[in-house]
Amino acid sequence: MNKPKALVTGANGFVGAYVVDLLVSRGFDVTILIRQSSNLKWLKDKSVKMNYGDLRDINSLTEAVKDQNYIFHIAAIVRAVKESDFDEINVQGTANLIQAIKTHNPSIKRVIFVSSQEAGGPASSTTPLTENDPAKPVSAYGRSKLACEQLFLDNKSALPVCILRPGIVYGPRDTALLTLFKTAIWKIKLSIGFRDQYISIVHVKDLANAIYLCATQALKSGAVYYVTDGNPTLTSKTLQSIILEAMGKSVAIPIYIPVIIFYFVCLILHGLQQLVKKAFWINLTRYHSYTQPFWLCDSSKIMAELGYKPEYTVQQGIKETLAWYKANNWI
Repeated sequence: MNKPKALVTGANGFVGAYVVDLLVSRGFDVTILIRQSSNLKWLKDKSVKMNYGDLRDINSLTEAVKDQNYIFHIAAIVRAVKESDFDEINVQGTANLIQAIKTHNPSIKRVIFVSSQEAGGPASSTTPLTENDPAKPVSAYGRSKLACEQLFLDNKSALPVCILRPGIVYGPRDTALLTLFKTAIWKIKLSIGFRDQYISIVHVKDLANAIYLCATQALKSGAVYYVTDGNPTLTSKTLQSIILEAMGKSVAIPIYIPVIIFYFVCLILHGLQQLVKKAFWINLTRYHSYTQPFWLCDSSKIMAELGYKPEYTVQQGIKETLAWYKANNWI
């Protein structure tokens, strides 16, 4: 019996590498689309085929998309020096991929696009967003992801597509939450402003399972799903308390950064990144994302329609992540 064939873009990234691991373990014949300069540290000794190309060069995508049964589009930049970089790489790259699939693999079984909660934007209260709520992104990254979603939806009659909007993704190998673990070493809790921030998160292995379900379960083309761990009451302060507890720290000093001060920090770093031509995690394009009080979304739809069931509670996920950080000398 022939193995199902799958192409993964962004396979060398945090989420992409976990998706590759899962697909290989489920018997898929996996091809990864990578650039010559890609760092392949998470893909060493993996049973995958490498196809060198660039989403910005449509001609380089031809061989990659041919004969694939499934395509998992995970590649994207999450920070950029200029807002136009998001359009050039995320949006135009996605447009090129769609055109390549339509031209060279029109009978593909399914295309799975990993978007972001930021495409939908923040909630207005403690009531989590659902897929029926209008999208209102507040960052350049979120707007680019929403534009990518729209490209797929515009082609949903030609391509069977599924779109996932994960909350904050964490787990072993993650660098985004690493700062919180490092501040916990010094028994510090960091907050932007004095108001607590509600957040939706998802363990990377649970997200990989959700992505797999989108490929293998029956669904209507153009389906959009939020993906979380199912906890609608988690806040940034609670998350930091869980990290502190996992690290055996019973007491921490709360440090509040006033929003106006944070704004000027973003302004300064935004100007600096223009000079050094290097994108920082903190800049003006991310200011509104960091200061929203309700980053909440509801994954009830994917649970009901595809049978998604998160396996990790935040306590379990944090303990596993901490153990990995320690084993790999990240903290």
